[in-house]
Amino acid sequence: RHPGPAAVAAARTWAAAQPGSCGAWGALGLALERSGALAGAWVAWSKPTVLRGRGSGPTSLVRARLAVLAGDEAAAESLVAGAAADPRDPQHRIAEWWRVIALRHARRPEAALPLARSLAGDTVGRAYAEGSVVALPLGQVLFEAGHLPEAARTFESAGFHSAAFRAAYPGTAERDRAWALTLRATVAAAERDTAALAW
Repeated sequence: RHPGPAAVAAARTWAAAQPGSCGAWGALGLALERSGALAGAWVAWSKPTVLRGRGSGPTSLVRARLAVLAGDEAAAESLVAGAAADPRDPQHRIAEWWRVIALRHARRPEAALPLARSLAGDTVGRAYAEGSVVALPLGQVLFEAGHLPEAARTFESAGFHSAAFRAAYPGTAERDRAWALTLRATVAAAERDTAALAW
C-alpha cells in the first residue's frame, strides 16, 4: 500500500511544525519509504535516533528494511544477523522475521524455511491471530521453496479462526481468511488443481 503525495506532504508539514517530535519524523520516514523515496526516508528515519541520543543514522532494522526495498539483500541480512542470532536482543523476534524476508528477496527460500518454521511454531496458540499472522508467511516460504502440498495445508489452516477469535477480532479474521484463500488459490494454480480453484 503506497501513500499518495498528500500523505507525504502532511508528514512533512508535521515534521516541520514539530521538529523535536520522533513521531513526526517516523511518520515522514514511513511515508517516504512506502512511496519509494528511500534516500529521503533514510534522512527522516535518522532524526529519531539523533533526538534520542542513540546515534546519527536509522536503527539497524530500519536500515535492513530500506536495504530490502533497494534490492540489497546481502546488506539486509548482514544488518539483522546479530539481533536475529541473539535471543537476549530486544529486537530479536522482529530481526528474525526480517531475516526471513531478506532471504526470500534473495531467492533463498530453503534457507529461510527452518527459521520460518521455528517462528511459526513458537507463536502457535497465542491469543492474537492464533498463529495465523506467522503461518501465512510460512506458507509463502513453503510455496517459494516448492513445497506445494504443505503450503496448501498451511494456507487452509491459517485462514480459519476459532469462533472466539472471530468475535474478538472480526475484521482481522476476515482479512486473514481472504488473504489465506487467495494464497491457497495461487498454490492450486501452480498445481493446476482446477477442483481446488473451484472450491
